[in-house]
Amino acid sequence: MGIARMQKVMIAVHQDEKANLLEVLQDNAILHIKDVRESELTKDYPELLSQEEITDKAIENNISLLGRTIDYLRKFNGGAGFISAFLPQKTVISEAIYTEVISSREPLLDIASKVKELEDERTELNREYGAVSLQRETLLPWQEWDAELEAIGSLKSAISSAGVLANPSTNWKERAGELRLDIEIVREDARKSYILVSYLKEDEKDIKKFLTEIGFEAVNFGDFKGKPKEIIQELEKKLTEFEAREVRIVRESKVFAEKLNKLHILFDYYSNLLSQKKVENFALSTETTICIEGWIKAKQYKALEKLTEQFETASLSKATPEPGENPPVELQNCKGAHIFESITELYASPHPKELDPSPFLAPFFVLFFALCLTDALYGLIFAAMCLFLARKIKGDKRLLWVLFAGGIATIFAGAATGGWCGDMAERFNLGVFSTFARKVQVFNPMEKPLAFFILSLGIGFVHVAFGYFLGFIKAVRQGRVFEGISNKLSWDFFWIAILIFGFSFKVPRLQNFKLISGIVILASTVLILFGSGGPSRNWFFRVAKGGFNFYQGFMGTISDIISYSRLMALGLVTAGIAMAVNIFVELVGKIPVIGIVLGILIFIGGHLFSVGINVLGAYVHTLRLQYAEFFTKFFEGGGEKFEPFRKKAKYILVENKT
Repeated sequence: MGIARMQKVMIAVHQDEKANLLEVLQDNAILHIKDVRESELTKDYPELLSQEEITDKAIENNISLLGRTIDYLRKFNGGAGFISAFLPQKTVISEAIYTEVISSREPLLDIASKVKELEDERTELNREYGAVSLQRETLLPWQEWDAELEAIGSLKSAISSAGVLANPSTNWKERAGELRLDIEIVREDARKSYILVSYLKEDEKDIKKFLTEIGFEAVNFGDFKGKPKEIIQELEKKLTEFEAREVRIVRESKVFAEKLNKLHILFDYYSNLLSQKKVENFALSTETTICIEGWIKAKQYKALEKLTEQFETASLSKATPEPGENPPVELQNCKGAHIFESITELYASPHPKELDPSPFLAPFFVLFFALCLTDALYGLIFAAMCLFLARKIKGDKRLLWVLFAGGIATIFAGAATGGWCGDMAERFNLGVFSTFARKVQVFNPMEKPLAFFILSLGIGFVHVAFGYFLGFIKAVRQGRVFEGISNKLSWDFFWIAILIFGFSFKVPRLQNFKLISGIVILASTVLILFGSGGPSRNWFFRVAKGGFNFYQGFMGTISDIISYSRLMALGLVTAGIAMAVNIFVELVGKIPVIGIVLGILIFIGGHLFSVGINVLGAYVHTLRLQYAEFFTKFFEGGGEKFEPFRKKAKYILVENKT
């Protein structure tokens, strides 16, 4: 349980066997490859490093082509399922299918090239279609004008121009009659007038001023020649041809989309092939040899030995870590606790020399989530949703199982607080079910919020105190025993003694502990004042620093414990929203005929919304209590996560792949 023990290793192999060795390492996924560019060895032998980034342009081009092809064909592969739309799923295939696709990759690359041509054609087609459509829209208002467009323009002594009047004034025609201006109205509607104006060049200045005043906007017909109606017919013919081409492209794209899964396989294959190639950037190499450094879990060293023994030129040896070098971190917990590693990893990987908080946060996370939700039926619904998703989703499901555990715990917390879709059991008098709900209920948080508040703070006190204790354990393991006692354990004794001393005035059985608890308070305070400041020759500064630590710890702990009141607040919010839904259902249910149907719809929709919004709040605030109030007492993080060199999949998962 905790953090796996690591062993640093070095592998040297001849360049001829390099590719095969890297493929075997990638298949077995046990070696975390170190970037030797950060090694002290490279300072003495810089010539062993590649001066340029090692890659493979041909593979990169294939990945780019396949990625573009997949993105394009995805539109023609039918609609994604509800789950896949939000959580893209990997396709599970057999090793035989994987091998078959890889062996026939050239035809698939040809398909990708043809799809690229189709996409380019469709892009150009859409551009042309848009341009022709715009031309048609421009000419449509002029289709009844029985004249040649090329006749519009500047003549020797006269000018003609087509244009649009938008919301013209009512007297514009009368004003135009006062000028030497010939106007032909081609089309007129409620908002616009499409007109052709003709005038002598000698009147151009006055006419342009008038046209500007009435809002005349000239229309440019470009290079069009002929009558508008005939041009529109030609444009519509082009659009029909474009649409036929679009239908053909879509049809061909749908045929190619049937190969999408095979293209997914090929994309992942080339991606992993490129990652093999790029490993050389992290290694030392000569013309004949390549040397790889890395870390493995100590218990897997023999397995790595067997792998390297397959190669004649490969040599494996244990390596000594450089001064200050830390191994990567692999969390290693028993079944059940391991799912909570996902919560730790969301925050940070532990430092190799500190505690893994995963098993310690587990019971608190589940309890806090349940108290925030506090509704048995909500917990049941949410647990069922998590179970459903866990069966559908491929890959890492740890977080889903954490939430499932929270949902199960919520069933019991909800039963204890009387939450069954809020006050459904009480409000709608459901007979045996209502009787059962009353029997298992411990208290009603809506009637006794103070009890819920005290419970929340009590749990918070235990959580914070446990965090200080783990901080003490961490310090002892690192050889800082006195610091652990004065800066961590003393706070536990201080606060527990404070509680005992306070309750001794109310609880007769605790009166005998009044003196002892007072002594413990004094001794803890002295330890914090004189010990938490750290070693210093100047006792004044040491005590001053200890005093500051005491003030900060005292106020900080109180603030931390008060933060746990959010457990009560969120629990009451859940009950309040659920109660509001039930009241609304009750009121709607009194409506004749449709009341029952509406009531059922509102009940289902309202409570599903309540489940969603309250689950989100429970998750976020439960995380916050772990990270802000608990982890700060003992956990720093900052470790490098153990990530072995392996085949990564964006689209597919291969079953029984060794």
